[in-house]
Amino acid sequence: MESEHKARPNPEPASARETHGFQAEVRELLKLMIHSLYSHREIFLRELLSNASDACDRLRFAAIADGALLAEDRELAIRIDADPSAGTLTITDNGIGMTREEAIANLGTIARSGTAEFFRSLSGDEQKASQLIGQFGVGFYSAFIVAERVEVRSRKAGVPAEAGVRWESGADGEFTVETLTQPARGTAVTLHLKADAREFADPMRVRGLIRRYSDHIGFAVRMRKGEPREAASARAGTRGPEARPGTDMSGEAREAASARAGTRGPEARPGTDMSGEPREAASVRAGVRGPEARPGKDMSESEASLEYEVVNQAKALWTLPRAQISDEEYRQFYQYLAHDFTDPLAWSHNKVEGKREYISLLYLPARAPFDLWQREAARGVKLYVRRVFIMDDAEQFLPLYLRFVKGVVDSSDLPLNISREILQQDPEVEAIRSSLTKRVLDLLARLAKDEPQKYATFWKEFGAVLKEGIAQDLPNQGAILPLLRFASTHASDNDPSVSLGDYLARMKPGQERIYYVIAETLEAARASPAIERLKERGLEVLLLAERIDEWVMGQLETYEGKRFKDAARGDLQLGALASDADHKQHNAQLKESKGLLKRIKDALGERITEVRLSERLRESPACLVLGEHDMPERMRRILAAAGQKTPQARPVLEVNVEHPLLRYLDGLTDAGQFAELAQLLYEQALLTEGAALANAPEYVQRLNRLLVRLAAPPGAAS
Repeated sequence: MESEHKARPNPEPASARETHGFQAEVRELLKLMIHSLYSHREIFLRELLSNASDACDRLRFAAIADGALLAEDRELAIRIDADPSAGTLTITDNGIGMTREEAIANLGTIARSGTAEFFRSLSGDEQKASQLIGQFGVGFYSAFIVAERVEVRSRKAGVPAEAGVRWESGADGEFTVETLTQPARGTAVTLHLKADAREFADPMRVRGLIRRYSDHIGFAVRMRKGEPREAASARAGTRGPEARPGTDMSGEAREAASARAGTRGPEARPGTDMSGEPREAASVRAGVRGPEARPGKDMSESEASLEYEVVNQAKALWTLPRAQISDEEYRQFYQYLAHDFTDPLAWSHNKVEGKREYISLLYLPARAPFDLWQREAARGVKLYVRRVFIMDDAEQFLPLYLRFVKGVVDSSDLPLNISREILQQDPEVEAIRSSLTKRVLDLLARLAKDEPQKYATFWKEFGAVLKEGIAQDLPNQGAILPLLRFASTHASDNDPSVSLGDYLARMKPGQERIYYVIAETLEAARASPAIERLKERGLEVLLLAERIDEWVMGQLETYEGKRFKDAARGDLQLGALASDADHKQHNAQLKESKGLLKRIKDALGERITEVRLSERLRESPACLVLGEHDMPERMRRILAAAGQKTPQARPVLEVNVEHPLLRYLDGLTDAGQFAELAQLLYEQALLTEGAALANAPEYVQRLNRLLVRLAAPPGAAS
């Protein structure tokens, strides 16, 4: 995806203000954010806090190799300033920050996300973590749901103050960027709110959103304890748990707030802001136009405005005992973790101790992401080592067919300087992967048993993905098989609700096969001629129609001692289900129709291997049957579309000699008419299988000639 953000010709130096055009995909995304997500507008704060948390995580990781990056500002945290009078909201972090070039690349293009660049940088010891950037992906653009203009000020850790950058856009297709002096590292995102979004400049409203969506961010999220007097007056005595009569926003008595002006805590050391900066530096830090740094405002005007307090738990949820976490907190953490509006279907939280020690918190989403089938899409769990963030999408801890699982793994045994290459070779990773895989499969089994409605939702969204495990994970195939769900002839609808256990419970006495049929659609599978006799005998047939089914079913042999049998391949293998009377009838029909079968074979030639009497058909005149090891037409087309040459299979044509059309054919003495009707039978069987005809117009002409002949009055010339 090529970027379109090219700077306009400008003879001025690079530090001057430049205007760029957004990448085309970003322009489309902004339209979506502004016009389509209105009902979820409050979610922007969760996304921006997530970005700020990621930036702090990356700096903490980078500081393992280069402790100087933290300098004197060693406490990583996030600060939020809401200014009702100015209509602005500012989210400030003292994390990794960005350079001018990174701001252009990461805030103007979707393809270059901070996370992707972070992973690519972890290629060897020669690449230091100081070169990594904070994550600004799609979530950043959610700011424009509520903001008419967004301003970003940033300075990367480890670079001079003069290398700061200011980025600004009004979501009008362009953004501006300029270099400036930024005393403190990190990033400040200031939202100039739309007129109908001024509620998000209300500190009480913002506090509620933080507790709802981002309470368990692993860094302190701070807001000021007291409000500037003008803002407090403008808010006209808002009543709420943080604003009881006679108190300021934090619930303190105003008189007490005045007396606490010199509190010596980490949030309010004399002369410092939350990060320990001098007030003079704080007033220009990150260009925040918050209440404490508006032009013309003396910082000493409201001493309480310098005091910040933590408004979130600031403790990783997964590190807490399960008994201390409510279901609602689990759900909120999932929404923060997965950037999902919906609640998860289920979760599993476990702490492993002994030979290896790690904590896992894994979630089953309720809906599939849009990029579930994109091979290049990010997947995997968040990886921490001893509470230190390592990477976002550690795919090594779960197999590909469980790529829908979201969660966190925190290990005590992996090295802190771990890279993606080391992960691929570490035996501890393989052991954790095996354990987590079984844990997810156990979670699915419990969900299927205890909450079948939720499992039905899961199967609808992720069933096709889980099927991949049949071929990809042979050691766990036995655990995956009971989780499969099918439509079947047992019910009249096509809902995939039948398990293999259900099928076995309904098998007929003497039945030794699990019958199934694969077609282009479930409707076509249900109407397949190949299962007519099975349905007549009351034998249940599993119906499959997904593209992956041909590959998956080819990997299966037995389930609890019963062999799988494709009803459209080879001999039907009825075994004890076929009575002596059936055998006698078949032999008698075969003796009577040998001549007809030979004539049909001679007419069709090399297109088929043989013509035989069918034990499948009841209502249809003919069907095509592949050999047990022949490649089906559906698979052949898929491989051909991928550029692979595959041999054309030569199927067997099975005919129902009791069908009126076959009786009519047997009575034809004209060789030309016989050959034409035999050809029609073959082509109709092809169409039933979902195959394309080599010459469709010729087929139509043949059919028309037959219809005209059959419609002609007796004795008329053909």
